[in-house]
Amino acid sequence: MTTCSRNPGEGAFTLLEMVLAVSIAGIVLAAVLLFFTSSSRTADRVMDMEAAEDGAVQAALRLDEYIATAGLCRMAVSCDDSPVLEARQGRLVFTTDTEDPGSPGPEDTLTIESTLLGVIVTDGRSDTLFSSQPGVEASFSFLDWTGEPIDQADLGSRGGLDRIRTVRWTLTSTCGQGTFELSGSCTPPNLMIR
Repeated sequence: MTTCSRNPGEGAFTLLEMVLAVSIAGIVLAAVLLFFTSSSRTADRVMDMEAAEDGAVQAALRLDEYIATAGLCRMAVSCDDSPVLEARQGRLVFTTDTEDPGSPGPEDTLTIESTLLGVIVTDGRSDTLFSSQPGVEASFSFLDWTGEPIDQADLGSRGGLDRIRTVRWTLTSTCGQGTFELSGSCTPPNLMIR
């Protein structure tokens, strides 16, 4: 039986020791690289999700703010007409009297619309009052005074629009790989007294 031994003065490694050391180092480096790329992808997904959530929350706050004013009517303005002019799944048009109270004008008609650019709120002069971040979509449904949904076909008539008491909205916000959905409803006090 032969044995390999080194002389105390020799510092060389055998070829087998070198191959083994390089293999172990390669395995460790591959594991570390896999950990960092996985962490990076997870961090990107988390950041996308947070951005999507932020976009939906900002849009929700503004939608509630605007929808709550639907039908707001000052004493100097006629309150006989129905405040909701158009109601569809991705578009809501209504009158309000917030910008120049008591003096009716085109600024008193607000349009909330879901577009390819996001959710946009404009007034009757086409001035943009709010624009969400891109990737935010809005969908609306409408309830009558009993809480029952109003059929989309009925919303094409004045009678259907006059029945609206509550606006339900769903916002879907997408940013990169993150998607966030937020729902809510608003019952403008001025629609309740009609």
